[in-house]
Amino acid sequence: MSLVEIMIAIAIVSLTFLAMMSLVNSSGQIHSDASHRTIAHNAARQVLEEMRGTNFHEILSQYNSAGAKNTFYVTGLPPGPWTGTWTNPITGTVEPRTDVQGKVFLPENSTGRIDEDPSGSTEMIMLAKELGLPKDLNRNNTTNDTGLYAVADGSLADALKILPVKVEVRWRSAGGQYSNVKIMTYIRER
Repeated sequence: MSLVEIMIAIAIVSLTFLAMMSLVNSSGQIHSDASHRTIAHNAARQVLEEMRGTNFHEILSQYNSAGAKNTFYVTGLPPGPWTGTWTNPITGTVEPRTDVQGKVFLPENSTGRIDEDPSGSTEMIMLAKELGLPKDLNRNNTTNDTGLYAVADGSLADALKILPVKVEVRWRSAGGQYSNVKIMTYIRER
């Protein structure tokens, strides 16, 4: 074998080795992303199950935009974009967090009430579309009732029979971009 043939063989082996290392690195990132998605999906499902186990009329006050359970921290995920609180499992105290990954969204209007056909901010209109609104949420055969459902104190919640909910978990992935899992559903009065 000549020196040129040896150099070509080394180059081929080096390129093959680099390709294999890149493949190993990519599979590690894919595994990490899949693991994060599983954790996020399970956390969102757990929040929905907690909501379903809560008295229907208490869901409104606990999970609305001002509610104590509106945001949640997910152990095992990288930081998220929201500010909220969490209960420290060691001390049992409620502490502020600036890296919260989970959030509950209800179709609230600017007055804190739930409308069957929400309008207002672009964010609210997009949420309404995601939740499949307009819908007959009080089962009176119309889909345009507005401002009837008090969210803050639940005082008019007796009219509400179905509550559209979105639970989203968002975290910063390895590439610096946000990844997310969203679950949209309806919780009905029992």
